[in-house]
This record gives sequence, C-alpha cells and structure tokens, in this order.
Amino acid sequence: MADAYKIVVHKRDEMGSRDVKNLRKEGKIPGVYYSSDSKSSIPFYMIDADLTGAFKSGAHLYQVSVGGKMRNVIFKEIQYHPVTDDILHVDIYGVSLKEKIDIKVPVHLIGEAKGVSIDGGHLTQSLNDIEIKCLPTKIPEFIEVDVSEIGISESLYVRDITPPEDVELTTQEDIVIVSITHGISDSDLETEVVEDEEFTFDDTDDEKSDDEESSSDKE
Repeated sequence: MADAYKIVVHKRDEMGSRDVKNLRKEGKIPGVYYSSDSKSSIPFYMIDADLTGAFKSGAHLYQVSVGGKMRNVIFKEIQYHPVTDDILHVDIYGVSLKEKIDIKVPVHLIGEAKGVSIDGGHLTQSLNDIEIKCLPTKIPEFIEVDVSEIGISESLYVRDITPPEDVELTTQEDIVIVSITHGISDSDLETEVVEDEEFTFDDTDDEKSDDEESSSDKE
C-alpha cells in the first residue's frame, strides 16, 4: 500500500463561473471537499503543480488540512477538458480509516503470455482499472495480474485473479481483463484476385459493336 500523501488545499470563497475561469488561468484547480459526516461541502483550490505531484506519487490515500484539521481523503471525481485533457475540477472525499470504501485502482500486467511468445498471438488488455473494496489503509497501489500462462485464443477474467489480503474485488467476475488472439500475417492481408476467363475487353467491344449494328438496322 502506498503511504498517505500530503497535499495542500486553499480555501476559496468565490464560486462564480468567472471566478473559476480566473483560477484556472492562474494555474489553480478548483475543487470541493465533502464527506459522509459533513453537512455541507467546502470549496477549495489546488495549485496545478501540487496536484500533478500528488498523482505522480502513486498514492490513493491523501491527507489535507480542512478547517484547521488534518483529514484523510481520496479523489472521488476528476473532471477533464474534453479536448485538451486539462483538469477542470476535482472532488475529494473525507474517509474514516476504520470503514471500508469502494475505489478503483490500476491493473498491472506481469509476465509474457505464452500465446504471444510461443504462438505469435496478439495480447489485448480490456480492463485497465478494477473496482475494489477495502479499508483506506489497505488500498493497493495497483492489482497485479500474471499473464504468462495465457495461451492463444484464451482470455483471463476477473474471477481468475486473487486480490491482495483484505481486499475485495467488486468488478463483475465475468469481465475480461486480457485476451490473446491470432496475429495477422502478411498473407492475411493479401487479396486474391480471380480472373474471369470468359470476360475480356475484346468481348465487350464486340458485344457493343453488335448492339450498335442491331440498332442501326432498326433505324
């Protein structure tokens, strides 16, 4: 489990759309803090560089100072710009270290599938993040999946992996994580052209001439 990563948030009072746009222009990311035991949400902003550092830390559990008190939080929702992928807004959620939470963590593949190394197949990863339930102190940095025994035309499902101790997988067990399919060879890309021996351009010209002569006779 990655240790809790301390991040700095700053209180903000301005809530209008113009104020939010000005924050972003200054390299600040607006956000909201809330928790199951709080009566209202608390608006804040973070410095873009601090947020980037938090993500690069690999942590899933963070500590922030809210209302003069250090609180354990997770990122609940992150809104991205649809074109630039810039972060527009973040929601952080206060959690109790004694209560289990639902969260997504990355899936990391290890090993080389025999369907690829031996049979020349192609590996496709269908699931990049997996949903789990555990205590905030038990959140793994990622879920490791060994693909070395997967053969050609085989798939590995959520039900096939064993989670770390004290971690429950909540993603549907019949969802495919990775699969191995046959690779495409050069011969598969070749298109066979079948010539019609009974058809020639000469035949077409003759038929056209015959049609023209028949038309002339009628005239």
